[in-house]
Amino acid sequence: MTVPLMPLLPGDPAAIDDAVRLLAARATTLEDAAARLSHVRAVLADERTAAAASADDRLAEGSGGALAAARLATGLAGVLTWFGERLRSHQAAARQAAERHADAVARVAHWAAERERAEAQRRLSPDASWQPTVHEAAREEARARDDAQRALADHHRATEEQQADARQAAAQVQALADTRVVRAWASGAPVTVAAFVASRSAGLAASSDLARLVRDGSVGSAPTEQAGRLRRLLEARSGDPVFWAAFWERATPAQLYAAADLMAPGMAIARRTPAAREEWAALLRAIGTGTASTLATLSPAERARFGRRIAEDVPAVSWTAPEVAAALFGALPLWVAPRPDPAGPAAPTPGQRAAADVATGVLTVLDDDPRPGRPPCPDLAAAALATLARDPAAALGYLAPEDPAELRRRATHWLGGPAPWPDHGEGVAAALAAAVLAGATSPSRAEQARAAQLASVATTQLPSGLLRNEPLSSATERDVARAYHPYLAGASQLGRTTDAAGWVDLAAPAAPSASGRPGTRADVPLADGLGAMPQPVQPHLDALLFREVIVGSSTTSAGAAAWLADALDHEEAVLEAIFPADGSDAPAAADIQGDADRQSVVRETLRDAGAVAGALQVASVRTAELADARDQAMIDDVATVASVPIGGVVAGAASRAVAHAATRSLGTVGDESVKLAADRVVTTAADAAKGGFLHATRAARHDVAVQEPVLRREFADPALAAAEAWSQARGSTPEQAARAWHQLRWDEQDTKDAFDRFYENGSSTSTGAGQ
Repeated sequence: MTVPLMPLLPGDPAAIDDAVRLLAARATTLEDAAARLSHVRAVLADERTAAAASADDRLAEGSGGALAAARLATGLAGVLTWFGERLRSHQAAARQAAERHADAVARVAHWAAERERAEAQRRLSPDASWQPTVHEAAREEARARDDAQRALADHHRATEEQQADARQAAAQVQALADTRVVRAWASGAPVTVAAFVASRSAGLAASSDLARLVRDGSVGSAPTEQAGRLRRLLEARSGDPVFWAAFWERATPAQLYAAADLMAPGMAIARRTPAAREEWAALLRAIGTGTASTLATLSPAERARFGRRIAEDVPAVSWTAPEVAAALFGALPLWVAPRPDPAGPAAPTPGQRAAADVATGVLTVLDDDPRPGRPPCPDLAAAALATLARDPAAALGYLAPEDPAELRRRATHWLGGPAPWPDHGEGVAAALAAAVLAGATSPSRAEQARAAQLASVATTQLPSGLLRNEPLSSATERDVARAYHPYLAGASQLGRTTDAAGWVDLAAPAAPSASGRPGTRADVPLADGLGAMPQPVQPHLDALLFREVIVGSSTTSAGAAAWLADALDHEEAVLEAIFPADGSDAPAAADIQGDADRQSVVRETLRDAGAVAGALQVASVRTAELADARDQAMIDDVATVASVPIGGVVAGAASRAVAHAATRSLGTVGDESVKLAADRVVTTAADAAKGGFLHATRAARHDVAVQEPVLRREFADPALAAAEAWSQARGSTPEQAARAWHQLRWDEQDTKDAFDRFYENGSSTSTGAGQ
């Protein structure tokens, strides 16, 4: 048994095995905890209260942390497993080398002694027979020394490899200590620890390359080549969450904005060249996809802070920065990818919630701009608002915060200024609709009140703000209409607040209503003398301004159709409440005692519909009135210039006066324009002398009157059908039901009176008392 002359390598593989088993057990426990927390989140997914939202944030943070801890434990177990296996191998190699070294040293000693003995014998006896023995002993001694050196080298090699493995394991463990990157690792598919470390190192290197690129500037070929390499790297790693988490550990939005023009052509070039355009789009997609994986690992507060940084870093003047900034939270330009429906029926995905958190941070910076209603970066603001609309709870939280004064400030800022929205107002309108509908459908009366106050403030701001943008898209108008869907029970105030003298001024109440929020009011009753059916907290809507909202958001056929559809939905909800399908006497609406009450409710609903339908006609009447006003102005100008009685104007005698008037009133010039203007003035003046002026206005009013019975029947027929079906469900024959509810027919006087008066008042173009 030889005794090693070299120490064995330190380390206890058995203890490492015990640690690996412990880590594996803890990883399993943590994964189970994460799954349980996710299950609780799924149970709360349909809850829309503030408490549920707060709990969801905490649960998301807890489940994400547990999953990251499980991935950390699994990663450490993997590192230790690898290191333990390598340590066993190196220790075995070192032990074998030590044993071989000891054996070789013993053989060196043996053959050295044999050689010395043989040499001593040769000196005593010159007999040549001893010579081979000396040579053999020397040869074996040399071979033993070589074996000792090789064993020593193998021992050194095992020691060095073990130390290298220890340094590599330590580096991997150090990388695993980067908790934010580990959270990103946990959010993606499992990969080896080595792959995790490689992705992290690549992300850190990319952030260093970005900083170097910004520092070097845009002059010369080297920065351009460096920018191209960086762009290709970002695109290649777009699906690597570890890479992007490490990248954002050191990179800043400001650096990315500064380098964007170098990494891909600027927008001025991208608009002209299809290849460059696609190159730019690919970069934006890579940035959006990669950063989204990082956002998924952050808490809502961290995402909001990141959003603030995105907005704060945008330079004052830049072609590309707004698009890069929007891409950071997944809002790609419309020319890169079509915008998805911001308010679909499905609950927002985790990615949409994360993007909405970032968008909230962006907007809190942009709404601090001292120019009310004019965001300093409309492209970015529009993208952030559209992103917010895809998470209704986030939209409600931002546009309708708990502080009433802050709610008014934000609503005034975004809705009250005619900002040059690049998307024609689609983003801000979608956010408004999402916020109002989220609050109105919430079981929390406090959230309902916040939504109602938002609608109340929006009514005062939209006519002179968003709705003054030209042109508005049909999507914008539809979303504005959707925002008022829960509140059409009060639409009949459009008729009740008008009289022969014009509109009655309804200032917003100074004191809060019973809901405790300014701008809200008591529930709207089903009809005079009756209570209200279950409904959200109602807003106080200034009647004149509410009409202007309808007018301004119905300039397209889609916008007008949306308002009519909302009115029909409102009617359907009321009919379902007062005429239960089973024919029962216990309707959802209280206080209804008999058929007379039901008829009163139907007539009140027709008043609501008539007021909305009438307001849709205002724009065409106004246009006609303006045309007639211009004609009257021309007649007045001609009469003044020609100094002749208006009834005596003829084409030949007034051509010079007409030319002057045409240029002044219509801006027309040239012989043909003068002739056309002269003919128009002659015809109009002759009609005026006979008392038959206002051609366009009369024609428009005629069209409004023609539409009235068509629209009345569209709303009256469903009411009659519901009433008859209810009676038949109670045992009446079709003939008996028809006789019982004949007063609800569209051509009966009671129905006509209910719809027609409010339709006529709703279409009034008067804007104040005495007009």
